[in-house]
Amino acid sequence: MSPLHVAPAALSAPVVQCHTTADFLAALPFFLGFTPRNSLVAVMFSGSRSRTGLRLDLPRDNSRETAQAVSSTLLTALESLRGAPRPGIPDTGRHAGVRSAAREYRPAVALVLATNRRFTATSGAPCRTFASGIAQELIRSGFEVRELSCLAANGWVNYLEPDPPPLGHPLEDIVTSPVALSARLRSEHVPDFAALGKLPDPEPQRATAIAAALATDSRCTSSQAKPISIERTAAAARRLRAPEPLSIADSVDLIRTLATPAQWVGVVFGLMKSPEATTHMMSDPTTSQFFAQLSPQRDGAGNEHYPAVLGIFSGLGVMSPGRERLTDVRDRLQTATAECPSEHRIPLLALCALAWWLSGLQSVAHRHIEAARAINSAHPLVLTMLLLISTPAHLTPGAHR
Repeated sequence: MSPLHVAPAALSAPVVQCHTTADFLAALPFFLGFTPRNSLVAVMFSGSRSRTGLRLDLPRDNSRETAQAVSSTLLTALESLRGAPRPGIPDTGRHAGVRSAAREYRPAVALVLATNRRFTATSGAPCRTFASGIAQELIRSGFEVRELSCLAANGWVNYLEPDPPPLGHPLEDIVTSPVALSARLRSEHVPDFAALGKLPDPEPQRATAIAAALATDSRCTSSQAKPISIERTAAAARRLRAPEPLSIADSVDLIRTLATPAQWVGVVFGLMKSPEATTHMMSDPTTSQFFAQLSPQRDGAGNEHYPAVLGIFSGLGVMSPGRERLTDVRDRLQTATAECPSEHRIPLLALCALAWWLSGLQSVAHRHIEAARAINSAHPLVLTMLLLISTPAHLTPGAHR
């Protein structure tokens, strides 16, 4: 399955009125949280308001046969998301390709193909056959396709226009749309998709100090079972949730804490629930045994992973309560990961991957786990997270095998 990105629209996000397809294309990066490149983007609607966005890699082969295969993945994702309305941005209003909400009786979706290909005088709009194939599959499955657009390297077009210009509309229409102008006035910046999840450059002095502190700490260098500290686990979650930047001592203690699998799980609970909840769970007799007995198990292929961890987190998803608390600390986590010596990074990379996965960014989560695999491909936490993120977080709980 192609990696998916899911962007649930925030309930508190401002409504952006889109009166034209150019407005919609200008609003799309702000809705997704990144600028899509070589992507198939699907936006679901509740009435006239967008609800959730999905992104898939745009395949190199844009044939109708490929469209059928991609449609199967897309339909699975859309059907999984239909039960969770999340009104947000942008409001499509009425423009070419959009039907009146009063006549709406089927689930509605807008499709955008963002490609590096170009309009040409001989072939016109790129990816037209692929786009129409996707749209037809969705319509046959009961969806209303209210927008079918192409954002190419040298222009854009709404495939549903009755008489589109052969070389497309100029990209300036998007840049100068009221939506784009308003965003510039608010100084809003949207990262490129390739930049999502990229670790920042560490401060050399901080990185050196952290490495020196860890060099003499055997707790971070041994794979043997380590004593569980409830206080340290709750404190690590509390520091990550705090708005202040982590001090060098905070970062060192975070790395030490996450090195113990039970404490790693406890920190996740502390982020998604509260540090106090973690303290209770790790000390209460009815739940403390889970942490005390947490150990990897060997599968039929001889690989070790944590089935208990997989069982807990596979029931989560992009709509899980507390998910936003974990995603709120992503930047702080990534800074700590960048400053951490590579031999101690795996638990931090795994936590980053979990945060991105719960945000619906399966492909970004994969980048972090691939970085962890490059350090130790047999690490039980790496193998556990690989199993977890193999299924997009927006799919129904229990989809993991």
